Amino acid sequence: MLVKTQETDRKKTRNRAQNVRGEKTNSGSLEHRLDGIRLLEDVPAAVLRHIEEKCAWFEYEPDEVLIEQAEKSLDVSFIVLGSVRVTLYEDGDREVYLAELAAGDHFGEMAAVSGQERSAWVVGKSRCLIASLQRNDFLNLLREIPSVALRLLNDFATIIRTLNARVAELSLLNPRQRIYTELLKLSAPNTLGDGSWIIDSLPAHNEIASWAGTDKQEIAVAIGALTRDGIVERRSNVGGIKTLLIKDHAKLRMLASM
Repeated sequence: MLVKTQETDRKKTRNRAQNVRGEKTNSGSLEHRLDGIRLLEDVPAAVLRHIEEKCAWFEYEPDEVLIEQAEKSLDVSFIVLGSVRVTLYEDGDREVYLAELAAGDHFGEMAAVSGQERSAWVVGKSRCLIASLQRNDFLNLLREIPSVALRLLNDFATIIRTLNARVAELSLLNPRQRIYTELLKLSAPNTLGDGSWIIDSLPAHNEIASWAGTDKQEIAVAIGALTRDGIVERRSNVGGIKTLLIKDHAKLRMLASM
């Protein structure tokens, strides 16, 4: 069972979901353009302007719910500004991240195509500007511009591959292995060229826990053990941002696979 603070955060999330979500904005702003949406790259400019007029535009704050799992809405949403996280709740309480989406991405297409309820929660990671297109308008777009439908099929294939990898991680790896795997994903070669790797901005423990499918206490214990063994070193940069220096990248990879 998760700690009280995480349970409280989830209750707050559910409470927000029960309210009117987002702040509706007026169309016509320079920001209210879909030119940066990858799914719509092949749409002629005149058609894109027409789609923009059909969209409802909303602004969301960080941690505000955009979509609740199992709700019946079928609109497709385009992320014009900001980023969101796609998440599920395991065992009723534990938040497990499935993906992060940023400006240029879209979500809600599976519900729109299938006509079924939402399969996951979508929550703001940063302040967002979202364009929401009704299902019938989206399906008409797929019929009228086949290249958009082909791009959507490619997106579906990517989603399936990504979810297969996530299911394998969550079912085949133990919690400690999953934590090590997430640290490896976050790291990059140190620009000093000394063979070490570094996480320039270490996420909060609860965020790593949501990706690893565990709790934040386990993250603290795992990083503490790595520090004592000399595999990693915790640091803070000039701005006070926490970083993690991975001194023995090969050893961490080995631990993630054991």
